[in-house]
Amino acid sequence: MTAQNHSKNRLPAAALFLSAFFLIASLAGCGAGDSANAPAAEGARTSESADKTALAQGADITVTAWVSESRPDENVAIEKDISVIDVGVGGEGDRRMGLVRFDLPAGVTPQELVSARLLMKRRDGDEPKFAAGYVTVPWGYAVVSWRDVEISATFPDAPPLCEKEEGDWYGVDVTDTVREWLAGNRPNYGFALTGAEDGKVTSFWSSFGDDAANYPQLLVHYAESAPAERYGKFGYTEMAEEEGNCLSYALRDKNDIYDTDLFAGAEAEEFNKLAETDFDEAMAYFKEKLSAYIEAHKEALAIESWRPLSGFDDPIDPEKEYMIAMKVGAIAPEEAESAMSAFGVFDYHFRVRLDDGRWAEKIPHAASRVTPGSNASFDGGKFPWDANFQWGNPKWTDYYDSPASYFAVTKTAEEFTSHKQ
Repeated sequence: MTAQNHSKNRLPAAALFLSAFFLIASLAGCGAGDSANAPAAEGARTSESADKTALAQGADITVTAWVSESRPDENVAIEKDISVIDVGVGGEGDRRMGLVRFDLPAGVTPQELVSARLLMKRRDGDEPKFAAGYVTVPWGYAVVSWRDVEISATFPDAPPLCEKEEGDWYGVDVTDTVREWLAGNRPNYGFALTGAEDGKVTSFWSSFGDDAANYPQLLVHYAESAPAERYGKFGYTEMAEEEGNCLSYALRDKNDIYDTDLFAGAEAEEFNKLAETDFDEAMAYFKEKLSAYIEAHKEALAIESWRPLSGFDDPIDPEKEYMIAMKVGAIAPEEAESAMSAFGVFDYHFRVRLDDGRWAEKIPHAASRVTPGSNASFDGGKFPWDANFQWGNPKWTDYYDSPASYFAVTKTAEEFTSHKQ
């Protein structure tokens, strides 16, 4: 399969790129708007399997940058040429590190992974000689500098080195790193590429060039098999971009449910004060209002029951129930007033677990998606969530960073409802 593009917001032209970067998010934020078998350990699968290959390539699912030791505090990729990634060791004090991050294919467990190969196409410069590692912190493609990732770029003692492929393509084995990401052992903050031979610097095509065929590729080979367990009642249902938000999608309903639906007048003011001063109290108040809303509309929502879970491993009845998860993002009021804040002091996001163990989600004004990299092997709420399907903007990346809250929902309607109509 080919990993699909998820949003229409990535602008490949460098001239438009910076202006898009500094826009307040119009396609993000779920809260603000107009009005019993436990999962099998390790994502167990059946013995029957089929060989599959997933190719991740494209401007919407690939984020690239490069940084320079000689200009440690600057984002050289944006200033010099955003269409390339420089990698190598030009001389003493002139190391150049490439950064490449892909959305991973969903549904592939670490046990199913056979191999993963990163492919880079040379544009000009020296014959490549580089090693691949990984980054342990998030980074912004339009702002990242050498100092931001120098310490967090991790390379094994014997890192895999690139090999010549057909034409100007060069590949490197990244199976171990991808398996760690799919197992949930560390979050996916992308690959780090470093020169392995002094005096060699190569310019590779980035994900901002003129021809998408030249963009970096991640080739994932795996042995697909059916899940040994069922993780919930429903499979994936796509919701169109003009319908719903994260909460309505989690409740399998087509009508938006925003904070203006949950809070009225003085309640909203009370919640906002709590959000600024006492996070735990704000969360408790939010859950109370959410439960009250569901109770008030449960007939139209076709929700027979709704119950909190103590954690991801709580058993549910997959014949009747499905699991949803919620995280919130909360920041200081003074930061919320800045242009780099997307949502104010508080915003929530929901994801829903599918019957095969993957997760899915929806943001306003964008079509729903199966969450990249999600699979049956690990807790989908283990790491922070992004507030937009476009990774690599600091405003949106890892925005929802609270512990996850889990709920089991019994929905009697097979199709999505429209509870406001």
